[in-house]
Amino acid sequence: MNKKKIFIFTRNHPYGAGENTFIDDELKSLSLGFDVKIIPLINDGRMIPFDPNVELISELARKNLGLPKKKLIQSFFTKDFCQELKEKPSIVFSIRCMYLLLHKIQEKKRVYRFLDSKNKKGFFENSIIYTFWMGAATSAALDYRRTKKINCKIISKAHGHDLYLERHEKNFIPFYRFNLANLDYIINISNHGKKYLEKLDEELKFKTKVFRLGVHDHGCKNINLSIDNLKFLSCSNMESIKRVDKIEELVKLIAKKYELNVEWTHIGGEKKHTQYINYERSTCTINQLGFLDNNTLLEYYKKENFTFFINLSEDEGIPVSIMEAISFSLPVIATDVGGVSEIVYDNKNGLLFNKELNLENIATQIYSLFHDKHKLNYMSAYSFKVFQNSYNIENNINLLYRFF
Repeated sequence: MNKKKIFIFTRNHPYGAGENTFIDDELKSLSLGFDVKIIPLINDGRMIPFDPNVELISELARKNLGLPKKKLIQSFFTKDFCQELKEKPSIVFSIRCMYLLLHKIQEKKRVYRFLDSKNKKGFFENSIIYTFWMGAATSAALDYRRTKKINCKIISKAHGHDLYLERHEKNFIPFYRFNLANLDYIINISNHGKKYLEKLDEELKFKTKVFRLGVHDHGCKNINLSIDNLKFLSCSNMESIKRVDKIEELVKLIAKKYELNVEWTHIGGEKKHTQYINYERSTCTINQLGFLDNNTLLEYYKKENFTFFINLSEDEGIPVSIMEAISFSLPVIATDVGGVSEIVYDNKNGLLFNKELNLENIATQIYSLFHDKHKLNYMSAYSFKVFQNSYNIENNINLLYRFF
């Protein structure tokens, strides 16, 4: 019996690092019962290993280069341009929004042409098209199905950047309303995301589903916390929205104000030499390790001890970095944004703070908690419990598999 086909549009996987963190385990699980084919839009680096049971269709992937002016100008004379401008007239006053729209129209056209070239012999008939990000490829697939009357189901996953309008200038994401209206199902990674969509349109409750991301059990249920030395760990890129600079301010404040030796390790961005900031009676040590591939990162987590994982982002979905942290039984210090409260429970497995960030208040609460060893150990155990109950990928992937 032939397996049902699933075509998964990715941004760049398996070319280059980053997206594989989210998608590798889904591919492995889905390939057990489906004929899985991945279609990346961009080829921006060396190919990384992926499941041998998954087929790569690579002809759509191209270097992530800018478009020639001629192509961008052509976008002005399309139905998509007129429709998006009709729905959001204010974007005409934003160069960034206009450029984004023109670029995404060309990306959509490119995906549409690809679909048409592949479907000469009913390639997509009776299949599932699954776009891992809700964007131009999603819109192209929906348009193609409507135009060519093909029989297929189209599903998209909404994370954060492709979901929350407020993260974008003029609250504008190209093809956003069209995608929401025409998708068969929208997979959310958090209840917060699902409620956000249902608030936009109550009818979406019939097509929104929550399937959480997750990470593997690394056997770190009884990890030894650093309870004698205050050691922070963070892991993110260096975009301004991540507010890594605020973490640096905070650890320096704690070291100076409370005369504690504090160590902070950040993974992501560029590697830098270790800094030692000496105060009258304490030292703040800052380690910036730069980018680490996932295997190296996990080995580092296993051999090093920390007191807290910290994330002070201005906005989030549910960060995979926090999932990894709680799988190692780490208590978490975080801002209460996006779906973070679905993984960090205040005074249970960490501390949640308003995103406006009163660093003095955060420092005081961390100092108090650090001296309550019983509470720290309780939070550590509770972190692992949250991981096992909600973010163990083996459990979550099985739920997604049954959905498909």
